[in-house]
Amino acid sequence: METKKRITGIAELQFIFCCLIVLRHSDPLNGLGIQEIALTSTANLFVYKLIDFITHMTEVAVPIFFFISGFLYFNDFNSLNDYAAKVKKRVSSIVIPYFIWSFLNWLYFAVITHIPAISTRMNMKPVRLDSRNMIQDIVMSNYAPLWFLRVLFCLCILGIVLNWVLNYKGVALVVISMLILWNAFGGYGYQSITAWTPFFIGGGI
Repeated sequence: METKKRITGIAELQFIFCCLIVLRHSDPLNGLGIQEIALTSTANLFVYKLIDFITHMTEVAVPIFFFISGFLYFNDFNSLNDYAAKVKKRVSSIVIPYFIWSFLNWLYFAVITHIPAISTRMNMKPVRLDSRNMIQDIVMSNYAPLWFLRVLFCLCILGIVLNWVLNYKGVALVVISMLILWNAFGGYGYQSITAWTPFFIGGGI
């Protein structure tokens, strides 16, 4: 019972960090086209600085989110049946919400970026409405800061291999070290799977 409560508490903490990541990558100030140089009121400058500070403080949320996700994912991972159950569970908890919110965000921006009275005041280009770009934008969540959920599900799919790595702690530490070095010298970018695999594996150690 104590273990169950502890896991539940961690899952709730994961949700909090998930929200912080959305805040960080929604980039509220730039997204609204607000620039510090254009503000003259002391009160407005204070609010700007406060939002900017909070936004940058959320940087820590991403690695912690993946670490907690790894802990929850590899907990009680003992067989192929466990793997199948975990992937199935995350289809409903990650994939479906991901596409729903990605579509709703795409739809929202598709509407407002084609209303002249609004689009002329926005700091972005009109949403492309052809089917090819629409599918690409929704799948890649180009209009919603949800890339971390896409990466997380990919890591869950790779979980069967990563769990084998975790069975050998020495191998796991070598893999983590190599990935950290790879990412430090460029890697594939901030939103790549390799960038967050060390934290995901680290949660399972």
